[in-house]
Amino acid sequence: RQITGQTYKDYEISLRIQKAKSLLESSSLTLIQISQQIGYNDVSSFLKAFKNSEGITPAAYRKALK
Repeated sequence: RQITGQTYKDYEISLRIQKAKSLLESSSLTLIQISQQIGYNDVSSFLKAFKNSEGITPAAYRKALK
C-alpha cells in the first residue's frame, strides 16, 4: 500500500482491468472469455468492475477503439 497508494484488492482489480483493456484492444475474444482469462468467474462482476474503473462498459470501450 505504501508503494502503490492502493489497497491490495484495488491494486489487483486495476491489474485485471489493465489486462482486460489490452485484450479488448488486441483480440476478438468475447467478454465472457476475457473475464475468465483475467480471473473473474462471473462476467457480471467483471462488467461492474470495468465500468467502475473506466466509466464505460467493456463493449463501449472496444467500440470506441474502432
